Order: sequence, then C-alpha cells, then structure tokens
Amino acid sequence: MKTRLRKMTALASALALLGGSVTSGILQTDRISAEGSDEGYYVDLERNYSNQMILLDGEYYTYNVAHRIGREMPESKTFIVPSTCSPSEDDDYHRSYYDTDEEHGSRIFVLSEYSVDAYDAENIIVSDGIMEIGMDAFSAPMLKSVTIADSVIKLGVQSHFDDVVIRGHMGSLAENYAANNGNTFEYLGDVDNSSAIDAADILKLVNDLNGVKSLDEDESARADENYDAKLNIVDLIMLKSEIVDPRTSGIGASFEGAKAAPDLRHFTKLGQANADGYMKFAAKSASAVLLDTEDENGKENTVYSPLSYYMALSMAAECAEGNTKDEFIAALGADDIDNLRKENDSLFRALYFDKYTAYCKIANSLWLNNKWTFKQDTLDTIADKYYAVSFERDFKESGVAEEISSWIYKNTSGKFKPQIMISDPELDIMKIVNTVTFKDAWSEKFGKADKDTFVKKDGTEVECDFMGYTEQYKDVGFADKYMRCSEPMKNGCQMHFILPDEGVSVDELVADAKIMNEIYNDDADHQTRKTIFSVPKFDVASKFELIEASSKLGIKDAFSDIKADFTGVIDYEENNIPSAYINEIKHEATVTIDEEGCEAAAYTIISFMAGCAPPPEEEPVIFELKRPFFYYISDEHGTPLFSGIINDPLEK
Repeated sequence: MKTRLRKMTALASALALLGGSVTSGILQTDRISAEGSDEGYYVDLERNYSNQMILLDGEYYTYNVAHRIGREMPESKTFIVPSTCSPSEDDDYHRSYYDTDEEHGSRIFVLSEYSVDAYDAENIIVSDGIMEIGMDAFSAPMLKSVTIADSVIKLGVQSHFDDVVIRGHMGSLAENYAANNGNTFEYLGDVDNSSAIDAADILKLVNDLNGVKSLDEDESARADENYDAKLNIVDLIMLKSEIVDPRTSGIGASFEGAKAAPDLRHFTKLGQANADGYMKFAAKSASAVLLDTEDENGKENTVYSPLSYYMALSMAAECAEGNTKDEFIAALGADDIDNLRKENDSLFRALYFDKYTAYCKIANSLWLNNKWTFKQDTLDTIADKYYAVSFERDFKESGVAEEISSWIYKNTSGKFKPQIMISDPELDIMKIVNTVTFKDAWSEKFGKADKDTFVKKDGTEVECDFMGYTEQYKDVGFADKYMRCSEPMKNGCQMHFILPDEGVSVDELVADAKIMNEIYNDDADHQTRKTIFSVPKFDVASKFELIEASSKLGIKDAFSDIKADFTGVIDYEENNIPSAYINEIKHEATVTIDEEGCEAAAYTIISFMAGCAPPPEEEPVIFELKRPFFYYISDEHGTPLFSGIINDPLEK
C-alpha cells in the first residue's frame, strides 16, 4: 500500500511548471492501492516527453497527468482517486520515466478528461496531491457524492454533477464550485451537517470510534478529514484542530467565476525577499500607526502588520494615475511602479508557507461593485503581480458585506470577522482587502511560566506570567538606547524583542525612523553572552483607521474627491462619475505568545467611493522584559510581518 502524498494546500506546494507541455502517449503502470482500500487500482499516465516538472516544497517532480484510473474487482461503493502510483519492481523501462521514491512513489497531479473510470462507484474521494481536474474527468453514472481535496486549484465543469453532493473544507475550490453550479455542499468536519463545526461533531465522532453509536454513511463521509475512506484518531485530531484553527485553502480564495485571478501554476518559492522599499516603509510607518493613530480598542498595547498595510496600499497604487500614483509609490519606498510590483511579488513568494500546523499565509482580493465598469487590464495586472482575486458583486445585495467578512474570517484563521460597511451601494466603487495570518512554535518550548512584576510606563506595577530561561551562550545585540534578543521558531521565523535602556521609553525608539531602520536591519553589535532571558506572555489586538497615518506617510490626493485620480481602474467618463477617492482604510491586528509559540493575524480594507568563539567569563546579560518594550515577528531573513508595543502584558 502506497503512502499518501502528505497534506498540502495549493500555494503551500509552491507550484512551478517548467518548460513545455504534456503530450499524449500512454505509459501503463502496475496495480496500485489507495489508502483505506484493499482494491487494486491501476493508472495510465500520459507520457511526459517534454520533461515538464513541478516544484513541490523545494524538490522537483515529474508533472504526471493521469489518462485513466480504474480498479479491478471493486468491493466498495467508494472510489479513492490516488495521488501516487509506481511501476512494478521488474519494469526497468517504465521505471526510468518515474521520479519514484520509496515513500511516495510517483505523484499524480492532473486528472484529464474522462480519466477516472468509476462506473460502479457511488462516492468518489479525490486524494490530497491532485492539483487539476479536467472537464468531465469522472465516468460514474451512479455517483452520489464527491469529496475534493484542498490541493485542487483548478476544477473543470463536470456536466454529470447535477445532483451530486460535493464535500470539501471551508474556503476550498470545492465550496466555490458547488455555489456556482447549484450543487449541495457539505463541509468536511461538519459531521452532523449543521453548517457549523463544533463540539457536537466531535462527540459524534468520539461515539463512533468508541463503538457507542455508529455514524451513518453521509456522517462518516463528512468526518473523513484526511480523505482515506476510514475513520480513526487522525480524523479526530484534525476535527479538533478545525475548531481551534479554521483552515483556508489555496491563497484564500476560490477562483471560479472571478473577474481576474492569478495563475498559481507558475508560482515559485523564493528563499529571501528583495524588498528594500518595504523595509523603509515598515520603519517609517511604525510611529505613524503605533504612536500617532488612536487604537479604537482603547488599549495601551498597540500592534499592526506593516506587511498587510503595505500590500493593500500597493494594490491601491495600481489603480491610481498621475500625482496620486506618485504619492503612493514614494510613500511605499519604491522607485517606480515596476519596482513596487517586484517587491510585492518578492515578499509574497518569500514569506508564504503553509504546513498546516505552522504557516504564514497571505491573501489579496478586490470586491467590485457591478454597477460600474472596471479596466480589465488593471485587474489582470493586480492578479498577476499581487496574487489577488477580483470578485464582481451587486453591492445592493445584503449578503455582499457578509461574504467579504466571511472571506476575512477564513483567511485570518478565524481571528477576525469584521462588520463590513457598504456606505452607499449607488456610490461605493470597490474594496481592496489583504489578510496575513501566522502561526509557528518556538524551536524549544518555554518551561512553565512564573509570576513576576512588570513596570508600566507610568511606574505602576502589575504581576503577570513570565516565560524565561538562563542560557550560557546566547546572541544578544547591543545598540545605543536598547538591547535586542531573538527567539527562533521551528520553521525559520523569529520573534525579536527590543528592550529600551533604563531611562529610555519605548515610544522614543519607535518615534525615530532612523532607529527603526536600524532595528529592522539589525545594526546592533552582537555578542554571545551568558543571558538571563525573561518575557511576559501576552495576547494583544488593535484596530485602526489609517487614512490620517497614510497622509503622514505622504499619501494625500487619494483621499480628496477633487484631487484623487483612480482612472487606472475606472474610467470616470464612461461611468458618468466626477471622481473616485478612498474613504476608508481599516486595519486590525492581533498577536499572542505563550509557552508553545506565537500566533498572529491582520487584515487591511481600503474602500473606494465615487465623487562565534566562546566569550570571556563576565557578568550575565539581564534581558528581562519587565518594562515596556517593542517587538516584531519576521521571517528568517528579518523581513517584518507584525510589529507592536507592550505597555501592559495583562491587557487584552
């Protein structure tokens, strides 16, 4: 029995097709088995004469297209479409065409037209690893339901699916296909089919696993989180995770029916972002947001995502012309629009990863009022350069605001579900939305937290939970006015803690753009020292309106109904409007750290409206974050994702 291709989502697989097209020519392999079934499956693959490859988690694989998949002597009504196969051991000729390894065999990435011969099946499960499903891929006249894995990013029209129930995860392409084609859709994990994944679903699955009460056929299908046609502890663990950490698929949006969408097949993962302009923007925007903008939550601790803010403004710049565009480009630290595009593309491809339990996921979307006519070439550019999906909706419909809110909820791992305002469906033009969601565990878990005292900036003391340790050889950075330490995470990301010197306030550091540049570029004098390290646990969130902050950064015309020029995306004369301008920039962010690791999420909405060697023995460095401090989360190369100030660790 072959090992299934491990769990992956569309963009986490870092797709990259290299050269040529797949041409016809059949290569038959031996019988293979799919997980959860003892039935013999056989696969015919199209010969990959052009050696087309795909980049998957840093390794290249042959881009195999299935011409036919069938099974012999079926004993089950469920047909599992495998995502791996291999030739027989003595078939050296055919084996030479495979990138077979002992763990995975050969991957199957595409199901071509009429490729799945499942005439006797009532249920089909498309395994994780399949990425494209061609038109009418399934020959199954008795079909009642089909479960589609998260990895599928392209799904052709299936003309025989009229009465078929489609199952998949929340936010998946399967969900979007069902909505667009009138199929009943059922969420995996929603065992009782109540349209919510909750404790009742866990109880049902637990009772089944313990033999208390068996699930019926449909309930079992909805409980099968890992697509293997059997229920076990793995499904229970994944179901519990579904409640704690709602998943999203791909880059946060299904593409079916979109007015513009990116081609993910040409997405390649970068090792490091090349984004000098973004680094300048992150340093410059810190004081404008964290110090000069009122937190609508009314809290002492402020946090934002410079990445989310930057990407949303960058997409707005693509819609602008003239001086309006020039102001965006200057504020964003770019030389010109081409440079801005390259930096956004670089950031997206370097920072994005998704390993299910650890991730940094970025999603971009445009929501267009179908009352207006938009310039398709601009939408296509934003899709191509910013990986954004554009949706056209009737803003007079009451469900549009809820749809945008749900999109944000799915793409912030359930952290935010904001109330979206449609100010005036007759005047609102569009909304640009960016989301960033992050989760990772410390490389080494902290021990149990201990109570200690934190001194707030007004001198008052609060008792809170501190995590800490003493390390003989720890890297510590020393600079004028502050010290810095970093805590590594399992997937290469880091959390950096900036502790102001005694007598220096954290606000003084953040207000100085030069110092912030030094912090983000890590210009400190690093030494390896014995260190007593201590940091409080915290759970913080902020909510900002960023029009004033954007003005301080140099973006001014965009907010004037007289001066704003957004003719890059909408023709004023054709739409019979005098102007278009930005009337809202809404941003929310949250960061939580505890003994296990760190979680963070943010969204930005822009609304448009018409009109070393061992050191000598010495005193240890005391790096105890017991007074207000600055922190930021970055990738392994120091590119900031989230930044914030802690003035009171107890405040939530």
